[in-house]
Amino acid sequence: MTDWFNRKCIAFSEWFCWSVWNYARRRSIRREKWHPGEAETARNDLSPDQRRIYANEAQQVLDNRHFIDAFNAVNASLEDAALGCNPDNKETAARIVISKQLLHGVRRELVRKVNDGYMAEAEIYELQRRNQPVRFQR
Repeated sequence: MTDWFNRKCIAFSEWFCWSVWNYARRRSIRREKWHPGEAETARNDLSPDQRRIYANEAQQVLDNRHFIDAFNAVNASLEDAALGCNPDNKETAARIVISKQLLHGVRRELVRKVNDGYMAEAEIYELQRRNQPVRFQR
């Protein structure tokens, strides 16, 4: 890889770490909590066609070579930061751990969207099968 690409990956990873940390800090200040049923209610709010469209977009992101390279670069940068971190500095260590968890959470959420799209396609198939006109045979 070129030096320019390495610098861009490092800059992206630093930006990602700080933005994730600030988001987590703001979320904890506002005392918002994630409820386990939020994904199900979000799935119920969308039509199966919309869920299928979101699944296709998530699949495109997961298949994108640039996203994969950036994701791996951020992950490697976080691992390097964890190895070079002072063990006595618990704030930096916590920031790195939270960043890694959120980074893997992003990928897990994209995979969940793709799986939800498969479920939406099955629902569409069932609806189409149910709505077919009934033929009466004599």
